[in-house]
Order: sequence, then C-alpha cells, then structure tokens
Amino acid sequence: MLNLPALAGSGSVLQISDRRHDYRQSETDTIPASVTELGNDVFGECINLSAIHVAEANRNYSSEDGILYDKGKTILLFCPKAKIKLEEVRITVPDTVHNIAEYAFDHGSGWQKHVTLVCYEGSPAQKYAEEHEMKFEASRAVTR
Repeated sequence: MLNLPALAGSGSVLQISDRRHDYRQSETDTIPASVTELGNDVFGECINLSAIHVAEANRNYSSEDGILYDKGKTILLFCPKAKIKLEEVRITVPDTVHNIAEYAFDHGSGWQKHVTLVCYEGSPAQKYAEEHEMKFEASRAVTR
C-alpha cells in the first residue's frame, strides 16, 4: 500500500503532480484529506493499483468501490488498471456522474473492451462507453 503522507515526511501533501505518482508495485492507495489537487493521469503508471481510497475529510475527492471521483461524484476521474486485469468487469457508474475524465479508463490497447459500464440510458457514461468502444448496460431510464 502506498502511503502518501509518509512520502511527504512530516508535512501535508497538498498536490500530486502529473504522472509523478508511478509507484508500480502499489496495489492500493489512500489520498489524505490534505490533498487539494491531483495532476493529469497521476495514477497512469500504477499498473498494480486495484483500488484508490480517499480520506472522508478530503474536500475535493471521493472514492467508491476503489474508483476515484470528485467530491460530489459528478466526475469519474480514474478507474485503477488492476481493477480490470484483462478480464470482464462491470462498473456501475453512479447516477450523479455527469462527466468521465477522458483518460479514466485509458489503460492501453484493448483494455476498454473488457469493461461494461452500467448506467442509465442516455447518460454521459453511456456516451463515454460508445465513444471509447466499451460495453454499456442500461440500469434504468432516467429523465433529466
């Protein structure tokens, strides 16, 4: 497990820069309450990462089932690579999600075809799935 506060010594971690977080052997990660900003594709090189956890007191980020979201769960930011592991996986996207970060599921050639996004018909998640050659399963229709 990667412990971000331990990496910072006695100080608080406030920002994690772009692709600087490539601890390849880490299987889980906890983002402390002090982190206010994550860089682009910050977990992109973490090939063994299967879950991201966020301290409950963090004001900007949250997680559910090991997947990273903004605090309000309106943006799905990142799905860990090892969560997929080239086998079929179903990921239920909360109805609150209005956007999925462009590289949230960008794990290299062919990874996306092993993921089925479960979400409501006509949702941003369905659109993302279609645009990225992923499978989609309707959980129910929701009028917005």
